[in-house]
Amino acid sequence: MTYHTPGHGLVADALIMHGAVKLLHLSGRIEGVVRRVGDRFEIEGGAIDWERYVRWELHNLVDISVESERELGPLRDLRDAAIDVSNFPVWKQRLKDSLNALPTAFDLSPSHAERLTEGRVKIKKGYTLYLPISLTFGKYRVVDYRAVADTPYVVCPSCFALSTLGYLYGVVKIKIEGENGFTIFNISPIPSGELSVIDLITLQRLAGLVYVGGRAGKGLNALGALVYALSVGETIFAVERPVDFVVWRTERSGNNQRAIAEGVYRGQRLMEALALLKLYFPRWPRIVNELGGDVVNLVGEYLVFGGDPYNVVREVVRDLSSRKVDKTRKKRLREADKIAEVFLTLADK
Repeated sequence: MTYHTPGHGLVADALIMHGAVKLLHLSGRIEGVVRRVGDRFEIEGGAIDWERYVRWELHNLVDISVESERELGPLRDLRDAAIDVSNFPVWKQRLKDSLNALPTAFDLSPSHAERLTEGRVKIKKGYTLYLPISLTFGKYRVVDYRAVADTPYVVCPSCFALSTLGYLYGVVKIKIEGENGFTIFNISPIPSGELSVIDLITLQRLAGLVYVGGRAGKGLNALGALVYALSVGETIFAVERPVDFVVWRTERSGNNQRAIAEGVYRGQRLMEALALLKLYFPRWPRIVNELGGDVVNLVGEYLVFGGDPYNVVREVVRDLSSRKVDKTRKKRLREADKIAEVFLTLADK
């Protein structure tokens, strides 16, 4: 069977793709491929096993969350990542409704969005996508440089359920607390061209909410967040084909909220480098917490785009050694030498 994401933008379609892959995994259908076609995705895989789906423990977790306001498992991450805090109870209820409707509403046919007239349409029925799972599709649009009220971007139960599932199981969420709110870098792996379903199931092991504190969180940008996510999370290296990471940022400051596109970054070299670092230098996940955010950003720029490895090594050495003295300082310098060996090895590739 071939499934087609509906064309709601790269972020929403990436999440819908991950939601579908999660259902294939749940169904035991791990064979198949996923192709990126512009900002959309084609999934060749088996049929969804809806009998397994209705027995999925996620339904119980959602029921508990809706009825008792007690979030467990991935629902806790969803609550802590929601920037529209006051509206989170509505999101939970809409998720429950759409999950219940999914076995009959499931639709990933090529002309899905057009046939169901999804988009900015003046209808009362449907599900409005929230900022974390859509990036830009809210209830406002810009006219003459002003934000004006507009009809909401409405989707069907299938798109809403799959995109939320994708956000739960296909996104690393790097959360940085601020004085008056928080910032979340959302990171989702996608095929550069084509990936197997099993590769994407493997990459979904990265998903979850990660809190960044201390020096590492100050000034962290999208590339630094990528380095942090792959450093402290699951080590994944054996992906057969090139993979990209789509990154978007959601923010809450006081009562204000917004979502910002960061970009799509090549991930193969980044994943290889950090896997090697963690293999030959097991303390790397702890070290990345000690580095300043600007240095972590510099590491990300080098691992994604290349450049002068000596400059990166100098900054890592300077940062690690500047706050330590005597024997501890010497130990940090030896650790920096190990990091340098991996970076210089990558420079030859």
